[in-house]
Amino acid sequence: MENTKVAALASKLSLFCDSALEAGWLIGIIITPVFFNVYSSRVFEPDKLTSLRSLAVVMAVLWLVRFLEEILQKQSPLRFSWRTPLVLPALLTMVLYIGSSIFSLVPYTSFVGSYQRLQGTFTLCGYLVIFFAILTSLRTRAQLSRLFTTLILSSLPVALYGIVQHNGLDPLPWAGDVQTRVASNMGNAIFVAAYLIMIVPLTAMRIVESFRDIMAREKARISDILRASNYIFILAVQLLTIWYSRSRGPWLGIITAGFIFPYLMFILLQRQAVAETAGQGSWLQDVSRGVGLGVGSLAVSGLLLGLGWLALPGELGLYVGGGLAALAFGGIWLYFVVERKGWRWLWIGWFTLGLVASLGLLAINVPGPLHERARKISSVSRMSRLFEWNKSTGKVRVLIWEGALDMISLHEPIAFPDGGEDSANFLRPLLGYGPESMYVGYNSFYPPLLGHYESRTASPDRSHNETLDSLVITGLLGLGIYLLTFGAVFYWGFRWLGLLTTRRQLWLYVGLMATTASALISIFINIGHLYFFAVAIPLGFITGIALYLTWQAGRLTWRGAEALPVDWRPHPHALLLVAILAAISGHFIEINFGISIAATRTIFWALAGMLVVLGLRWLPDEEAARASRAAQSRKQRRPQQAPHAWLWPVLILSLVAVFLLGTLAYDFITNPDRSTDGGQVFWRSLTTIYTQGRTSYGALMIFAFTGVLFGVVGLCELDREGVFAEERNKRGGLAVLIYSGVTLTGLLLFGSNIASFHARLPQIQVQTIEDVVQVAMTLASVLGRYYLLIFGLLIGIGLLRMQESALPRRWAEPVSLLVLPVLLLFGIILIRSYSYDLIRADIVFKQGSSFANQRDATQKQIGIAHYDRAIELAPHEDYYRLFQGKAHLELAQSLPPDADTAQRAAVLKQTETVLLEARGINPLNTDHSANLARFYRSWGASLVEATQREELLEKARANYHQALTLSPHNPILWNELAILNAFELHDQVAFTEAISQSLEIDAEFEQTWMTLGDVRLNIDKDMEGAMAAYQQALEIQPQNCTVRHTLGSLQVQQSLWTAVEETLIPSDEYCAKSSKLWDMYRLLAISYYYQERPGEALQLAQQALPLAPEDQQAVVEQLIAAIQQPVQAPPESEP
Repeated sequence: MENTKVAALASKLSLFCDSALEAGWLIGIIITPVFFNVYSSRVFEPDKLTSLRSLAVVMAVLWLVRFLEEILQKQSPLRFSWRTPLVLPALLTMVLYIGSSIFSLVPYTSFVGSYQRLQGTFTLCGYLVIFFAILTSLRTRAQLSRLFTTLILSSLPVALYGIVQHNGLDPLPWAGDVQTRVASNMGNAIFVAAYLIMIVPLTAMRIVESFRDIMAREKARISDILRASNYIFILAVQLLTIWYSRSRGPWLGIITAGFIFPYLMFILLQRQAVAETAGQGSWLQDVSRGVGLGVGSLAVSGLLLGLGWLALPGELGLYVGGGLAALAFGGIWLYFVVERKGWRWLWIGWFTLGLVASLGLLAINVPGPLHERARKISSVSRMSRLFEWNKSTGKVRVLIWEGALDMISLHEPIAFPDGGEDSANFLRPLLGYGPESMYVGYNSFYPPLLGHYESRTASPDRSHNETLDSLVITGLLGLGIYLLTFGAVFYWGFRWLGLLTTRRQLWLYVGLMATTASALISIFINIGHLYFFAVAIPLGFITGIALYLTWQAGRLTWRGAEALPVDWRPHPHALLLVAILAAISGHFIEINFGISIAATRTIFWALAGMLVVLGLRWLPDEEAARASRAAQSRKQRRPQQAPHAWLWPVLILSLVAVFLLGTLAYDFITNPDRSTDGGQVFWRSLTTIYTQGRTSYGALMIFAFTGVLFGVVGLCELDREGVFAEERNKRGGLAVLIYSGVTLTGLLLFGSNIASFHARLPQIQVQTIEDVVQVAMTLASVLGRYYLLIFGLLIGIGLLRMQESALPRRWAEPVSLLVLPVLLLFGIILIRSYSYDLIRADIVFKQGSSFANQRDATQKQIGIAHYDRAIELAPHEDYYRLFQGKAHLELAQSLPPDADTAQRAAVLKQTETVLLEARGINPLNTDHSANLARFYRSWGASLVEATQREELLEKARANYHQALTLSPHNPILWNELAILNAFELHDQVAFTEAISQSLEIDAEFEQTWMTLGDVRLNIDKDMEGAMAAYQQALEIQPQNCTVRHTLGSLQVQQSLWTAVEETLIPSDEYCAKSSKLWDMYRLLAISYYYQERPGEALQLAQQALPLAPEDQQAVVEQLIAAIQQPVQAPPESEP
């Protein structure tokens, strides 16, 4: 398509809205990867997304006002329609999400998002706002350069933080291990690598661009050399952090992207070489040279890697050898590209490398010597376990996929606790269960075996496979639109690159993808693993694309110039298109082995918008942009300002850097030692590891590198765009000073503001519970300061961006000025209710948890008051009510025995009210019915009066049955029901039914056998049966010391001395830290004594003595004395 010329905007208001949209997408692509919130309970994903959604609401208001203003001025408000590439898939995705949310199992959650993820329809609309904003307002190369620069540079602090964590320099005290597998700003190793693999191709693109500029100039510019060297550094940091993540899905993604990016480039170089020479070379010679280059470069790199590994110890040798290998490998290929040697057959060499890599990956994953060797190398062992679907995380994924497949198959409607059932069951195969609904819908299909690998109380909310997730939440329609979206991205990308131009080629492209996917699906069906279709589809998709590209290149090698279209010309933005396609290909593979997250979805829709704008040539190429800039400078209505036109891009760059550094300041500035000095809080946050009490400059390094490199790279990019024109040296120097002054001032102002805020908190005086809660509310208000930074810089960047364009004469239409405040007011209400208050509630909830988890009744009351306030802020969040009810129940149980009966009853009644409200909000959450059952059981067991006790216990039974209606495969609930029936209700028939059902579901769950043993022992008085049940439990779980101790006690009572030895001798191995170890020694000593082995008996009794509690030491001493006396009568064998 031809370049579309867009008319100037009609008014100053329209221009501001348009300019602020750019500020919005720049801020948005920083928020989701970089921002996190240590003050909230969830810290990462929901906090990122509420900030993004708030930004998107304001952007949507600006977009609508701009649209209205242009309509009123009788201008064309949009340059795209539903026929524009990727617009229809985006609109269909949004419509389907809305429709699926309406028919969802949990409509509110589907619209707003779940507590843990917040990836509901509202969030999707936030992503699409960025997509449509880019389609609307990305109109200059300066904007494009800023967007690419921000995408790449915002990944730098994320990657640096990963390296800081790996080296043990992290100042923040995370609960998990972030050194073995770094989590960085994402809180999860998989997530950080998933994000970075999308940025790596963009960084590689800028490296290629930099070297191309260096080679194109007669005299290289320092700015070009700085750009190239800094991008190489950034790429190295990105790859290191991906490596440190130890995450297989992202590794597969980066391998895919790393193959696609050069492969596409070499295919385009081949087409250019063939077009220039117009001759037909020898295909056999091309193949032999290409294969030789591929094998040769691999051999040289492998040799250097091996030498480094052998010459230097440990990881140092691996890194040094790897670095030398990478330099040699890159140098060889760069030489051929720069010298224009072998452009016709470079693609063959890269194809050879891809084939060797694929075979190598296969070789280390199939049984054999290579597989065994790879498993012993810690750095690559995870990649050698790709086919281990019956162990560890592989088994978890398979079991989750099995349950997800059952969900999307035809089945009876899901039953609700009130006796109703899912009325939209017939729509589920078509529309799915709704966004964010899997965590409640999955319970009915939970495979019991999954409980052996993950917590039985956790319900999966994702399949770790985007193909299955799309089916579960949006049905077959969703799967179709998901595949249409990615298929359209690659189709249009290849079409714009000139690789897919005819209907025949389209059918071949689709046919290859469908054939490879179908072949893989058939293989999995034949081996009895239907659920692997979810992996077969994306693998077939990418394999089909690789085959199609290979066919295109091979056809050109065979036929020469006659295979090229007559009017073929390289696309002016080919390098950028290739980088975007490589990034999306890596992302497509990764999300089918992991989870789509806030950062990757934001980047995907941003890249999709850029792909359309570049592909349709809505932006001029570099030469046209420079000519346009010169012309605009000459035609400037205010000529006195023309000499300062370079200032606005510098200031915009500086403010974007301020936002990035300000976000980092919010992330890292904390006050764990409760200092009242703001300056000390600021400095120590960046230089101290509080948990270890030592100095670390890791965080400070992140700030310094980010600020400096953002400036160096950003200003060099402005120089490349010709912003500084003929006075580049003078203006460049001034630009450095301006950037340094603005960014440093901005960082110090915002960072000091946050530090001072934290320094004031310890000075607040508290006297009442309400005062304590108010402190938490004050802490929650720190989020407002970050929102002020977001929207303040949105306005500031928008105003500066206006100066880059000719200002329209008109200010605004009166109607627009009336509509704008109305929309903003609506937007503020939306932001406050469904974003801002959600995080404030979570901050208050986190503060309350530290009080509620204490034993003291007053502390619990303080915690409950926090929970009450959190629920006021987020009334639809049932998660908080779970803990509120738990705290009320514990408060009732902590009351002294002589407490007023009415007081105890009031607390219990309040607990009941809270738990019922929680279930009323989300009746499909099994936890609510189960907690009510446990509550009624606890309440009833504490009563003496028979009638009320019976009534409460029956309520408990009824709620257990409701919980089991939702989660019929949960043996924990069946066991709790069995205990209730046996011990409280004395219903032997009901106990037998419940325990039998539990055993039928999962006979390998040791708790079930323990329950059966307890009932046989205490109710049936069947000691042999009890011992048999306990023995079964012990065989399943040898580490269960409670069972081991109980079984040993029973065996001593029955004088089964051999059995006692078999049970208790392994105690040293399995129960070394058990509080009952002393009694196991005592029981074993008794056993030895009765077997006339006094020496061993005495040794064990003496071992037991120092381990025994003070009130039991006399018992052990008595045993020792008896053993030491001449054998007359046996010691007491009471266990």
